[in-house]
Amino acid sequence: MTEWILPAVFIFVFTALFLSLFKHMQSSKKALSKLKATFNGSVSYRLFYPIFKGQYQGLNFFIRLEPAGKHTPPCLVFCLSKECSATLKIYRESELSYIGKKIGLVREIKVNDEVFDSKYLIFSNNPQCVAAYLRNDDIKSTITKLFDDEFAPIIVDKKGITVRKFDYNASLDLSPENITNVLQKTNLIARGL
Repeated sequence: MTEWILPAVFIFVFTALFLSLFKHMQSSKKALSKLKATFNGSVSYRLFYPIFKGQYQGLNFFIRLEPAGKHTPPCLVFCLSKECSATLKIYRESELSYIGKKIGLVREIKVNDEVFDSKYLIFSNNPQCVAAYLRNDDIKSTITKLFDDEFAPIIVDKKGITVRKFDYNASLDLSPENITNVLQKTNLIARGL
């Protein structure tokens, strides 16, 4: 009589997870579909992540909505496809990175701006080029604005520029106006690399 309890619990948990994932996928698809007309794009799926692929001023971009995990909140991943010669990774400075720098484990790029250098941890495969590039006040201001909008980290590689926003608000963060704003900022950052 009790041998049916374990399979029943398993089926119940599996069904609950499936329904939760299905609900997330449907709501994400609906939110991303609102961008189709503005950015000449389409919505598709890669595993369990809905992806919007679109165009902005001749540049391709995609937005992926990652569901919450056991230890991670939901995440909006934004990638502007643009070939860049240098790689660049910018993170918000933290206590752990500060300790790593003090004991010599972390070597970052400095741009000789005390405020900017104290806020961000910067890595690159071409430190001299990136340091000179980041001395541009418009670039530094744009990076700061992206971080202020809670897009972090900023990753630039051969494929383009990627930013993430955890705990996003679909109705606000996926509005065409906000997406255009992020596109303009990421395009400006990627332009000189």
